[in-house]
Amino acid sequence: MTAGYQQAMECSDAKYKIYLHQDVWITDREFLVRLVREFRRHPEYGLAGVVGARNMPANGIWWEGEKIGSIRDKITGEFRNYVYRCDRKSSQNAAALDGLLLATQYDMPWRTDLFRGWHFYDVSQAYEFRRQHFQTVVLPQTRPLCMHNSVEPSVEGYEADRQKFLQEYGSDIAEEISKDHHRR
Repeated sequence: MTAGYQQAMECSDAKYKIYLHQDVWITDREFLVRLVREFRRHPEYGLAGVVGARNMPANGIWWEGEKIGSIRDKITGEFRNYVYRCDRKSSQNAAALDGLLLATQYDMPWRTDLFRGWHFYDVSQAYEFRRQHFQTVVLPQTRPLCMHNSVEPSVEGYEADRQKFLQEYGSDIAEEISKDHHRR
C-alpha cells in the first residue's frame, strides 16, 4: 500500500489527492466540492477521511477508540450504515483515519520503510502529517459519503505491524493521551 501510494503521489502534481481502496465508491455527488472547500478554508488540514478515531488507544488499535464519521459498509454480509459521532457542519480532529478513503492537500511521504501491506499505512500517515503540524480530520457528514464493499480483512502480519507502529509512534500516542487527560 505505501509503495503504491508513494508512487501515485510522485506521479501527480495535483494539489488535492484522494487515495481509496478498490472496493470503495464515493456516493455523495458533492464530495469533491465539499472536500476542496474544507481544504481551502483550512490550510492547517493535511489529511482528511470519512471515518476514524478521535483518540488513539495506547495499544495502537484505532477502532477501539472513540469512532467518528460514518461509512456504508458490507463487512457483516449486507450493506448497512455505520454512523458514529458526526458533525454536520465542521470537520472533526482525528488521531487516526481508516484508509478506505484518505484525501490530502499536501504531499507527505508514505512510510514505505515500515509498512508494506494493508495494516497501519493509514494510521502512520495520520501521525506523519501531525508530526509536520498539520491536522488530521474526519470530514463533516450528515450521512455516509461513500460505500465500502468490504470483505473480512486479512489479519496476516497485523501484530508485527502493530508492534512496528507502536515502536515508531508510541511516544506520540502517550503524549496525546497525556494532553487529553490534562484537558479533563
